[in-house]
Amino acid sequence: MQVIIQNAQTRKYFSNDGQWASTPAEAQDFSLANVAYKFAERRGVKSFHVLFYYPETRYSIEILTKENDHSDYLGHVACAT
Repeated sequence: MQVIIQNAQTRKYFSNDGQWASTPAEAQDFSLANVAYKFAERRGVKSFHVLFYYPETRYSIEILTKENDHSDYLGHVACAT
């Protein structure tokens, strides 16, 4: 399992090279959800999702969301990618 960041507006994933990638397979693994969340906030990303991503099945679960200034800490959305 990987912990990744998805831009809520563009639906792209933050990658190791500091850019936004189009697939979760290219995303940077932050290991911990709180680390990913704080990283995205510090980078000034206004709307994002922190996901648990399972590369072997290409399945992700949204666990944290920030939409502008509103945060949702409840995992409530599951989606296949």
